[in-house]
Amino acid sequence: MDSNSILVLVLIAAIASVIAIRLTFRDAPTPRAALFTPGVFAVCGALVGISVGMTQFADREGRVDIGTGTTCLVAGTCLGAWVGAGARKVYPRMSRGRTAAFILVMMLLGGSIGAPIGWVVGSVTAPTTVRYVYAEDYESGLARLSANRMVWGVVIGSCSGLLVGFTDLTFRRRGAT
Repeated sequence: MDSNSILVLVLIAAIASVIAIRLTFRDAPTPRAALFTPGVFAVCGALVGISVGMTQFADREGRVDIGTGTTCLVAGTCLGAWVGAGARKVYPRMSRGRTAAFILVMMLLGGSIGAPIGWVVGSVTAPTTVRYVYAEDYESGLARLSANRMVWGVVIGSCSGLLVGFTDLTFRRRGAT
């Protein structure tokens, strides 16, 4: 497969995910209940699967084989949907800890979105090969930089999820709908 074919498949999957999430939130009684669904957890799992593929199965140039990447994506999606099915059953029965669970899931969602973005930023902002004498030094430096940016993506995404979760909590406590 060439790069254009892969990009088209990724865009189709992204659009399908957005439509699935939109339908999930539209039909849910509350946004909090919609967050604890297999669809949302499947998206988180897919993003975690992509991140695992990037960190564990990348070659020396930072690329992941399409077969390995697809396997990580599908495995993450399936595991996420499975966890989401369990969360959908457990969340309504929780008497205490609902707020903490909501904030943790918001942080998970933000962190799982931030990780691949951080990886891409790390590879885009990497220094050129001119600064290195050996190709191995450049490749290891690129891998370290991309992993470092991935960690920063997780941190920034998780903090964003925490902020959104606390904002929702504040509005609900004040009686806003």
